[in-house]
Amino acid sequence: MSDMTIVTACMGRLAYLRQSLGRMVAQPGCSCVVVDYSCPDGSGDWVAAHHPAVRVVRVPGQTRFSVPRARNAGLRAIETPWVCFCDADVVPESSFIDAVRPLLRPGSYYRPAPLDDTGLYGTFIALRADLERVGGYDEVYQGWGDEDVDLYRALEFVGLSPRASRLPSSATSPTTTPCACCSTTSRTTRSATASTAVTG
Repeated sequence: MSDMTIVTACMGRLAYLRQSLGRMVAQPGCSCVVVDYSCPDGSGDWVAAHHPAVRVVRVPGQTRFSVPRARNAGLRAIETPWVCFCDADVVPESSFIDAVRPLLRPGSYYRPAPLDDTGLYGTFIALRADLERVGGYDEVYQGWGDEDVDLYRALEFVGLSPRASRLPSSATSPTTTPCACCSTTSRTTRSATASTAVTG
């Protein structure tokens, strides 16, 4: 039985999702949710065809990506006590959740170290009940930005402690692919290796 759900969202990032979703699905004791946020690549259809065990949440009619709305849609779809949010361009190592799970404790939320790694800034683990308690992400925020900081501060305001540290490293090779939903440049697929895994 799953105790954690990995939630990721996709709008014009199917090239990333093709690389990362298999690793997410392979995490032991985890369920997965993919939010198809009006993805022009048809990411929801691709997921349904290639990973039928993954739950697809569709948010139609959107022309601009909103991290808060996409992640809140995914949060509403899960049933497990813990949730791990990952961007579509984060490729977790096979040991990621197994390394983190024994360290999880109520009263805390978990982020990667180092905390200044902007490529993994939105990757974190928390109890679903704690996220629901603070109302999830503030949907006033658009695109990528301070929605993560706002949520972390909300969790700390209600008494949760942030936890972040390193685990022994495991090398992977990032790749670069175009991002159709970004208004500027392409992003590099990041690896949530054991060296950047969230721990307590």
